[in-house]
Formats: sequence, structure tokens, C-alpha cells
Amino acid sequence: MENRRGNILLILIFIGILSQAYSQINKIEVIARAQEDEILLRWAPTNFASWHYLNQHGYTIERYTVTKDSVLLSPPIRIALVPYPIKPKPLEEWETLAEKNDYAAVAAQVIYGESIELTVNDGADIAQIVHKTKEQDQRYSFALFSADQSFEVAEAAGLGFADLNSVKGEKYLYKIISNVPDSIDHIEEGTVFIGLEDHVHLPKPIDVEGEFGDRSVILRWNRSFFERTYNSFIVERSDDDGATFSASSSKSLINTYKGDTPDADSYYKLDSLPENGKTYYYRIKGKTSFGETGPPSDVIKGMGKVPFRVEIGIISDDITDEKVTVNWDVRSDEIEAISHFSLERSNTSNGPFKSINSQDIDRESRSYTDLLPRATNYYRITAFDKYRNTKKSFPYLVQLQDSIPPAVPVNLTGIVDSTGIVNVSWQPNTEGDLLGYRVYRSNFKNAEFGQVTTEPVLEANFTDSISINTLTSSIYYKVLAIDHRFNPSELSEAVALKRPDIIPPVPPVFKSIKSVDEGIAIEWINSSSTDVAAHIIYKNKTGESGWNIYRTIQTDTIKSLIDDEVEPGVYYNYTMIAVDSSKLESLPANAIRGIKVDAGIRKSLENVKADVNRTTKSIAIQWEYNSQNVKEFLLYKREAENTLSLYASIPGNNVEFVDRSLVVNTSYVYRLKAIYNDGSESPFSNEIKVKY
Repeated sequence: MENRRGNILLILIFIGILSQAYSQINKIEVIARAQEDEILLRWAPTNFASWHYLNQHGYTIERYTVTKDSVLLSPPIRIALVPYPIKPKPLEEWETLAEKNDYAAVAAQVIYGESIELTVNDGADIAQIVHKTKEQDQRYSFALFSADQSFEVAEAAGLGFADLNSVKGEKYLYKIISNVPDSIDHIEEGTVFIGLEDHVHLPKPIDVEGEFGDRSVILRWNRSFFERTYNSFIVERSDDDGATFSASSSKSLINTYKGDTPDADSYYKLDSLPENGKTYYYRIKGKTSFGETGPPSDVIKGMGKVPFRVEIGIISDDITDEKVTVNWDVRSDEIEAISHFSLERSNTSNGPFKSINSQDIDRESRSYTDLLPRATNYYRITAFDKYRNTKKSFPYLVQLQDSIPPAVPVNLTGIVDSTGIVNVSWQPNTEGDLLGYRVYRSNFKNAEFGQVTTEPVLEANFTDSISINTLTSSIYYKVLAIDHRFNPSELSEAVALKRPDIIPPVPPVFKSIKSVDEGIAIEWINSSSTDVAAHIIYKNKTGESGWNIYRTIQTDTIKSLIDDEVEPGVYYNYTMIAVDSSKLESLPANAIRGIKVDAGIRKSLENVKADVNRTTKSIAIQWEYNSQNVKEFLLYKREAENTLSLYASIPGNNVEFVDRSLVVNTSYVYRLKAIYNDGSESPFSNEIKVKY
């Protein structure tokens, strides 16, 4: 009986810390859980006063059938689930329940007891005063907590109900209504919407881990996924390879720290192990506010370990024939706890360390020889026990004589991005004693290179930042390697990296424009920028709003041209830009204007030829001429040494004439000119001589 009172007292003390966690809003909060053939309801008022009055006046439960077979009912079907108000059971009915359920004893005490004894020290007057001031909230908290731990207690305390008449295919709105008169206390009703189809299986706890120590284990599992599903947990242990499990404690585990506690995403349980060196198995089960126990988690296992208490340290070294023998000592009263040793080596005192012994070093050994040491070696001896616990010495430095520098870095490559960030990389060196690299930079290949690194670069790449707003198009980098004795290699070959081009080229400049017989002659000075890829000339007629590309010139040797695609007497405007290899365009050159002066002389006829056809006794004369304003072509003819005279007038849309006035064995000479509608004319074509 005394032990039973102790259990109840511990529960009361534990629950006391929850007394400030409940709201002071006058309302009934409701939750529900669907089983396969019934619906469980749980509720609680939000403060002590409401709970106190509701214990006296009771609750009414109404159920509204809202849908049936997915069809909305209008109006919903209302029924009262209980014919009388639900209140806590009379005190005499609690005794049997309290004998088998500690939480029932707590609930009965806070509902019907005169006071709550939190301490057996009758002389603690101040503690009793504090207790009295908080007793109301404590009674309320104890009642709700007890109901949370046992649905049977919740029903007995008037805080739970099982609807055994629920039907599949129907969805219900449950109302928990206060019977307290508003003149005493207005308490808002609570509601919840649920149906049997909402039944889901409880989840198993996940992320269970265990940290095993000296006859103890700290268990940890996920909190964030389950704190709204489970209100407590049962920790089970097995010592027979997981064949049978039993609870490691008679009480369910409840974590009470707030959400802002470090690592609040996990639950914790510290459990004592009966002995070290034996494998124990653990699993976790969750408990809900409806008295359900969920499925167990995955099983974890481990064993308690005797603390490994040894002191170990390297005391000396011997260097012979490029080999290093490391000597150590062990200080401990428990030498027998050591299983074996391992000698580890690293390039730096901070590691990483790797074992250099191919087999475990016997626990009786106190030295080991490194057959392939590096120029700089940090050694560490590690002792192991049979549980694989370790004790490590402090790093111990051994350096060999070394005057040979590393190889020169090769295969430098890199890129400069649009913001001036440079990434340079190279082939990594393979020397075992390599400390790192130093990086050098210059704006000119043949200038002096300055060091840009303040510490050795450990990897075979480097990131730099440079200005791209400069006229130098490239940046140059060199790299050297250094070892742990600070022996430097020679500088590598320079790698040239092209800066991103953000500076447009200098615009070209027009020198002159004039009228010539063929059209309009233009002369200019090309852009002075060195990366120009092309010059583009634009033109339009005076009065036109836009510009048209007239000519693209992709060589810097052309500095003039004659525009023969012009009409006499019409003014033309010209401008031009330079485009560099990055597609950046210069500003346009100042526009110039020119006109072809109409001297009445037009271009000559081209490709004039004559074909003799003795079958038809004719000579066909053909030519090419591209002009829309030709009125007629004049054909001139002479025989042998006679004078040239007009022979025929040919319409301007023809480019052929057949001469049939011929004498055998006679030589003829032909020439053509074009006559325009405005009276202007072209020069004579070249002479065409024909022997007929």
C-alpha cells in the first residue's frame, strides 16, 4: 500500500508542472478517433472554473448526421446520445477502478479529495501556502492528465464517451454542450466532425537510436511526427535476442520540455542496464489519449561498455635509413583492458589521420616502424578495447631532411566570368610532402607577376576577382608548388585568360564624300580598337526615317567605296559603326550626306556580243543593261574602214537586235548607246567586230 501511495505521489508531483499550460478561455475542446466499429470522443474544458462547474452540472452530447453515402442531408439528423447529463462517476464507483489503475486514483483524489498532499514535510509552511494558491489549477491539470493516460479514466471522469451506434457511410458532427447555466458561467460548446471511414492505423515510432554507455543507454526517437498522435510512450526491452519484450518501466514515458528546448524534435529516455557486455534490444510504442497503444518501432540493440580508462602517448622516435620508428608508453591500472594498437599518420596535426599498420599491433608492443615516411609526419597512437572503444594520443611531429622542391605545376586553364570572377585550375602535384600552391598574376605576359595568395592553396584550383573595366583584354596567371619544408618549385608557364569584353569599340570617322561618274564616293578612317571584327555602313535617302544596312566590311584594309546604287540628283545619308569580336557595337559615326551630280552621262552597256548565223544569213547582237528609264538603244554600224553611222533605233525594253542587211565576206563593226527618257545617254559601248 505504501508503494502504491508513492506511485500516486510521483504522478501528482510530475503533473504539477503542467498546471500553467491550459487556456483561460471558457470553452470545451474536443478530439475524436474513429475505430473500426465505434467512434471515441474526448473533451476537456479550458480552465479550472469551467471544469469545476461542469463536474456539477454535466455535459450533453448531441450527434448530427451530416452526410450519408456521400449525400448531404438537409436538414441533418439530430439525436441525443445520452439521456442524462454526463458527470464524473460517484466516489464509491472509483474504488474498484483505482485499485488497478493509478491514474484513476489520481483523478478521484482531485475530483473528490479535500486537498492534495505534495509533500510529507508537515513543517514546510511556505510550501503549503504556495500549494494552496495553486491548488485549483493543479486539480484541473491532474484530472486532464489522468484522463489523457487512460480512456477508462476519461469516461469515469466525465471527459470521454464511446459512440457504439455509429454507422459506416455516415459522417457526424458531434457537439459537447455545457449544462452549466449562463448565469453561473457561459461555456462555449465544442464540436468535431468525423465518421468511421476516418479510421487510420496508428503509426510506429521512427528514427529510434540508442547511445550505450556504462550500464546505461540513452534512447532517442522522433518527436515532431508524433506529438499530436501520442501523449506518452512505452519503452520495451528484451535480453533474449528480441524474442520477448517487457516494459522497462511501470510508467509510460512523457517528455514535458517546451518546443524551444534544444533538440526538441526528439524524445529521450535514459534506461539502466542490468550488466555490461550483454546485448539488449529496445523498441518503442506510443499511447494515445483514447487508451490505444500503437505498433512497436523497429528494434535497436546494443550493450553496455566498461569505461576505457587508459593514458597513452608517443614518447620518442628513431630515424634510420629514411625509416621512422615511433615509440609510445601506456599508463594505466587496467592494461588488460587493451585489445590492440594502431599507429596513424597525417600531413597536419589536425588530420585526417590514417592507419599505416596493415595488421593490428599487439597490445604488448610499444614501437612501430614506418617504412615509407613522408618529409613531414604527424603520428598518433590509438589503443582499442574489446568493445572498439578508443583512446588516442596527442599528435607527434617527425620531420625528415628535405631540400628537393616539388615539380612545376602544369596544364593551367581558367575562365573569367562576366562579373570578373576568375577560376584557375591545374594538374595536381603528386608529392607526398606537398604543402600547397602559390598563385601569381599580371596584366601583361612579359611583365613581372605579383603574388595574389597570402596562404598556400591546398587544392589545384584558385578563385580570384579582377576588374573587367580595363583596356587590357587578357589577364595572366602563373603557379608554383611548395612542400612542407617550404621548398618552392619554379613558376609555371603563364596561362592567358580573356577578360569579358564590356567596352565597345571606338567609332569610325568619315573623311570625305563626293560625286563621281559611277555614283557617290565615300572615304573613312576605320575604328582604332584592336578587336574590331567588322564595319557596317548604313544609308538612307534624305527624308526617310530608318537606316538600312548598305555594306558589311570584314577587313581593315578597305577604307573607301563607291556607291553606284544611287539615283542622280537624290541626296543620300551615310553612317557606320564598328563591331568587335564580342559583338559589342560602337557609337555611330557622325552622319554625312552626298548626291550624285547628274551630268547626263549614264553607265555603259555591258557584255555586248554578236553571233553569226549563216543559215539564216543574219548577225544577232545582244547586250545587258539594267535601268528602268531607258527610252531606246541606238545601234551604230560600219563596214571595214568606213565611218560609223547610226544604223537602228531599238526600244528600251529590248536587249537584242538581228541584222539581216549583210554582204558575204564583209567585216562589220557595231557599237551601242542607251538614250534615257530625260535625254541623257550612256557612253558608246566597246566595238564589236564581226566577219560575215
